[in-house]
Amino acid sequence: MIYRLFRAIWRAALFAFFRRVDVQGRERVPVRGPLLLVSNHANAFVDPLLVITALRRPVSLTAKSTLRRNPLLAALIRALHVIEFHRGQDRAEGADPSRNVDAMAACRRRLAEGGAVCIFPEGVSHSDPALRPFRTGAARIALDFLAEADPGAALTIVPVGLQYEEKERFRSAAGIVFGAPLDAAAWLRDHPEADAGALTAEMESGIRALTANFATEREVATFARAEALWNAAAEPPVPLDRAEPVDITLRLQRIHRLQDGRGWLARERADELAALERRVDQLHGALRELGVSPDELFLPMDAGRAAFFVLREAEVMLIGAPLAAWGALNHAPILLTLRALVRRRSTDRDHFASNAVFLGLPIVPVFYAVQIGVAGLLLPAFWTVVYAASLPFTAAVALLYADRAGGVVRRARTFLRFARRPEHQRRLRADALAIVDDLRLLDAELTAREEAVAGGR
Repeated sequence: MIYRLFRAIWRAALFAFFRRVDVQGRERVPVRGPLLLVSNHANAFVDPLLVITALRRPVSLTAKSTLRRNPLLAALIRALHVIEFHRGQDRAEGADPSRNVDAMAACRRRLAEGGAVCIFPEGVSHSDPALRPFRTGAARIALDFLAEADPGAALTIVPVGLQYEEKERFRSAAGIVFGAPLDAAAWLRDHPEADAGALTAEMESGIRALTANFATEREVATFARAEALWNAAAEPPVPLDRAEPVDITLRLQRIHRLQDGRGWLARERADELAALERRVDQLHGALRELGVSPDELFLPMDAGRAAFFVLREAEVMLIGAPLAAWGALNHAPILLTLRALVRRRSTDRDHFASNAVFLGLPIVPVFYAVQIGVAGLLLPAFWTVVYAASLPFTAAVALLYADRAGGVVRRARTFLRFARRPEHQRRLRADALAIVDDLRLLDAELTAREEAVAGGR
């Protein structure tokens, strides 16, 4: 009961921070039986919250022991029965690594009870462009569990990939992908001499396939821009009210393919690679200067469609405006207070979302209590109840309204800019299509090369 209550609270908190959370592969996660979820760790406390809110079955979380120093987090750790691990680098803060024997035993007990346990093998949250080296703890828990269990016992390991658009920005997007499940018992039978290192490598391979990993921050920008152009050319912009969840798996496939192609070009035709990356950067710079996204390059410039767009969005905006305004007015003090505290407490990129979510947990109820109390002094009981009920509802309306209004403004601005200077759209779209054609040609060349190598074996 307590777990479900907190999960509902976290779901609301994530809804407030992220504009969109896309979930893929949920059907790959067994609904019962021992389950070990292993994930990359890119956004501190938000990572486990995404996992537990994406699944219906309860998940036991793991966390570093030093989190207990925060009274609020200590209460949550006790309420949710979080398993605490003591890291060697936290000894100065009271961590005792010798107690990890008990923590690993607790994980095995949860699995023996048919439960699910989530572990982050990197051991620390970070904002690096690639995965950090994996620790063997998760693999040792799995192998020890199978060694202690009855013959024929099963354990499923599911890799999890977490993605963030701009994790430090309010109303950005996030995504979670559950990968192909691994039957740990069957894997061990096929690898009888395997140790924790081998199973850890198997876990890392599964997570690497679900994440985008880059050598440098420069590569992050280059591949993101190239993939955005590829996606825009394949899928023209849809009406704002029909936007579908992002296909994270397809985007990752494209990025991995671009990485393969870049590696090949770097070895075989470095000058061509440099020229292609320069063209991508130049086009991105031109789009940024105009305030245009890659998909808006392919915006149809039809006057009839534009008129329909204006009428439809004007109707939506007018209907939603009063509730959104009321929600924004009532929640402005909360937002301003939370923003100031988050900025003061956040020193790394992976702190912003976590601080916003966790600080909001006490701040929102306190402000609500004060506001409802004031309303109770000024209004009759009936209207006080109506006011109290309106607070969470109008908060959601205000958030969704702001997202929709922002999309309307951006798209209308782009249409007007291209309507006044159609040559801009033609030139930029031609540049984009030429780049995408080169990327597709590179993909075809790479495929032919791979097939030739395979055929020669």
